[in-house]
Amino acid sequence: ASHGGWPWIAEMVAVARKHPQVYIEFGGIAPKYVGAAGSGWEVMYRFMNSVLSQQILYGTDWPTMDHQRTLTEWRELDLKSEVLQSLMASNARRLIQQHRQP
Repeated sequence: ASHGGWPWIAEMVAVARKHPQVYIEFGGIAPKYVGAAGSGWEVMYRFMNSVLSQQILYGTDWPTMDHQRTLTEWRELDLKSEVLQSLMASNARRLIQQHRQP
């Protein structure tokens, strides 16, 4: 799901929890809002930092948002280090490897 499922955040969390093959891509949004109270992203933030950590993917909205800005904003959130690593690289690597032709 692109853009983190906005504006159907709670529904996106429910779908991803039920279907482990569903990945949530976070492009097209400023990461600082994902961790901001009152932004509507609270349920996603809580679950991505725990049970959905293996189903999240970093995406960009370049050239609308600069890469350095989005990386900095993700790093400034209070995500567990292993969740940040999953978001930035591990999940995409695993997904690509799963779908490679033998």
